[in-house]
Amino acid sequence: MSDHGEEVFDNKDRNFDGRDESNPTKSMNTIPFILWTSKKWQKTYLPLNPSITDRPYCSSDLIYTFIDLAGFQYDGLEPSKSLINSNLKEQPLLIGNPYERMD
Repeated sequence: MSDHGEEVFDNKDRNFDGRDESNPTKSMNTIPFILWTSKKWQKTYLPLNPSITDRPYCSSDLIYTFIDLAGFQYDGLEPSKSLINSNLKEQPLLIGNPYERMD
């Protein structure tokens, strides 16, 4: 999983390639996440629900997904931040220039 995308030949009306935080596009902020699981893993853990695709998610919470995939439990675990968890609470995605104030 990457932390961001790049605009490369994605918008024929815009003569721009790369990344522009002050003028973000979907191509710059939408990234794929592909997860492969073995048959052995699938027998050990619950199968993933196909309805979890196309969920908005911030990669800064990826650790919760890895912990969920491994089946670990600990005090302070936040299942609501795991991409594969049915209790996921979608958080606002922060998109834009981090150096520009949003008043």
